[in-house]
Amino acid sequence: MKQYALSLLFVLTLYTPSVAADYFWIGGAGNWSDISHWSTSSGGVITHDQVPTADDDVYFDANSFTGPGQQIIINNENIFCKNLDWSGATGFPSFIGDAAKVIHIFGELYLIPAMDFSFSGQVRFRAANADTPLQTAGLPLGNSVFFVGDGGWILQDSLVVDSLILLEDGHLNTNSFSVQAGYLYTDIQNSGSLSLGNSKITLHGQNIYQAIGDEFFAHFVLQLWSNEKPFTIDPGTSQIELTASDAQVDIQVNAPLQLYDLLFSSADGTGLIRLFFAAPVRFETLTFRNNGDIWGDLGGKQLVLTAGKFYDFAAGFTYPFDQILAPGSCLANITCLLYTSPSPRDRG
Repeated sequence: MKQYALSLLFVLTLYTPSVAADYFWIGGAGNWSDISHWSTSSGGVITHDQVPTADDDVYFDANSFTGPGQQIIINNENIFCKNLDWSGATGFPSFIGDAAKVIHIFGELYLIPAMDFSFSGQVRFRAANADTPLQTAGLPLGNSVFFVGDGGWILQDSLVVDSLILLEDGHLNTNSFSVQAGYLYTDIQNSGSLSLGNSKITLHGQNIYQAIGDEFFAHFVLQLWSNEKPFTIDPGTSQIELTASDAQVDIQVNAPLQLYDLLFSSADGTGLIRLFFAAPVRFETLTFRNNGDIWGDLGGKQLVLTAGKFYDFAAGFTYPFDQILAPGSCLANITCLLYTSPSPRDRG
């Protein structure tokens, strides 16, 4: 799971710091690399002699487009800016980039509902300041979003990502807005934290298993890794829902962790949650609507099980829940098993 880290290190060499400047798009449709579109002022005729860098603020405003539905094409593999601001744009423009493209944003983001953000690559936020605002207008941001920086980010509306949201460093505050993605990972390199408020976080991905040569890799739906670095979660009253029938929560942290509601919502398959270190994890409510496989020092106020399902609890751990709700019946039993590794279902 370190392939993304290599590309992050590589792109740091793709630009050199410069004096900060304001970049205003002019002239309607065009390619990002075409410097004739980058004016030094709104609607101005004097243009910059290079494309925006990580120090520069980029604006799309009322003087950017000459007609409706015009397109900005990202034709560089990597593009950079400090703030990316579409708040003044008119004419329902499109911002287009394929899966091979990466947008590096070192500051704030402001999108608008009256635009088409047709981007299928990666967006990498690298803020140095705390509480950097991100306004997505509810538009999907692409295939994956990475948060890597010494500062932090605060959502101004919902965050929607096709596949992966990854926090490597910094503080991400969802500000009680909804989050939708396939996968949510933390892989802390220096220090990181999450503030979740009363956000509803919906993860629709399923576990991915890969054999590469003699090695086998598993990528789970929710992975919370601290790598023995400082990492905290303020769960608020949030809910994290995993919707796939084959979904695992993988927690590797070296300090106690608190989550609020965790829900395996599929009626099929098996929901798995496993801790790999001794630090306990506590929940307000942990709910399984499918079969469950539970491994580690997990507890909290309420564990909710479903009639007609099987639940495997790994031996050698305590499960200190205040209340277990298990509404089974003669026709729909709930079966709980205690096992040593591997679980009965792992053995087939």
